[in-house]
Amino acid sequence: MKSSGNHPYHSFELKQKESFSLELLRTYPENFLLIKVSVKANAKQPRVEALDESTLIVYVDELAVEGRANKRLLEILSDHYNVPKSQISIVRGAKSAEKIVELP
Repeated sequence: MKSSGNHPYHSFELKQKESFSLELLRTYPENFLLIKVSVKANAKQPRVEALDESTLIVYVDELAVEGRANKRLLEILSDHYNVPKSQISIVRGAKSAEKIVELP
């Protein structure tokens, strides 16, 4: 299955769901970091937990309605990694709890 989007590095081969991040990382430029993020919306307090070296669980204190949780996710990651929100983007999974996020 081939996937593409309007991001310049969205062209990649996806052979199976488990290999998604590996395949995407092989075609991504070296100066960016891609991480898998599992979002838990409507949490009491925002927090970030590392599941492993490339996967985070982010508890978002916002509902997953009309992109509010995604916006809050970017704010939380911006604070966590100390980078501007404008430099963080959701590469895949904008309407899913499982996302791939790009960081500089």
